[in-house]
Amino acid sequence: MKIAVLHTKIKMGAKRTNARRLGILIDRILSSINSTIDMVVLPSYPFTGPIVGYYSPSKVPSKLREFAEKIAVRSGTVGPTVGYMIKWSREYGVYIAGGPIVERAGPRLYLTSVIIAPDGSIAGKYRKVNLTREEIEAGISYGREPGIFNADGGRIKIGVFIDEDLALPELFRAMQLHKVNIIIGKMMPYNSEHLGKIVEYRERAITMETSMISTFLVARAREIGVPIILVGGILDGGNSNSIAFMSTIPVDPDEGIIESNIYGLDEEDAHMVVEISREHSISKPIPEAALRFFKNMICKTKRSSPSFFAEI
Repeated sequence: MKIAVLHTKIKMGAKRTNARRLGILIDRILSSINSTIDMVVLPSYPFTGPIVGYYSPSKVPSKLREFAEKIAVRSGTVGPTVGYMIKWSREYGVYIAGGPIVERAGPRLYLTSVIIAPDGSIAGKYRKVNLTREEIEAGISYGREPGIFNADGGRIKIGVFIDEDLALPELFRAMQLHKVNIIIGKMMPYNSEHLGKIVEYRERAITMETSMISTFLVARAREIGVPIILVGGILDGGNSNSIAFMSTIPVDPDEGIIESNIYGLDEEDAHMVVEISREHSISKPIPEAALRFFKNMICKTKRSSPSFFAEI
């Protein structure tokens, strides 16, 4: 299975502009690649950019409500941004992975990543589990299940995480137990309690100190035994001024960070192609004693649920 990961610029709050730009970029990239691509991964916060931490605290709740949309897997009821993803998946016959998107489910709001199947159906969605204090105060609700998606006719399993999830080992153990073949994470700069703080970069934009994040990424990849791609992007605050960026960082469980394929502020409209095979990318087995330990621990944590270990 071949996956094309996009690293590009996103304009804050401009859904239609971002969708138009992403559509052009997807067409250009898929037309230029000689081999067949099975999945396209959009940059982080691909339609609106991040909200919490980027608008004043007094405006964040209203912005969340403004951008929130339904993502109903069973009924297929979706908002405009998922609608764009469905259009692209059908047009090009590929999986489209995008998020986070602000999802509205009754009175609750979630930060949700979505994967659309080549036929335009919703292959699944993942609601962020490990929220920051600012997200909780803004009214975001916890997700309660790990993000694990079947692709390529069920032959490939893909794990998904968002931002602060990287600091939650139980989530990655759940992915390991479900035998994922690759993990794809999304992140944009924010002040993390576990992963570090925002820093200035060349007086042009803010980012995050990558040393701590890289340490977490390598540790998770080696613990589980599968590659991880942290997908970032460039945030455009208007007038072509970049106000933030997060590097896209590929990690191999044996080699560690693949330095030659890191994309940052200067690699606008870049992409990488990753090939995953079931035979050569299989999660490490977890010892039975460790399995019992994590089952007991996950049942006690307030941020997760026993469903992490369902269907094992």
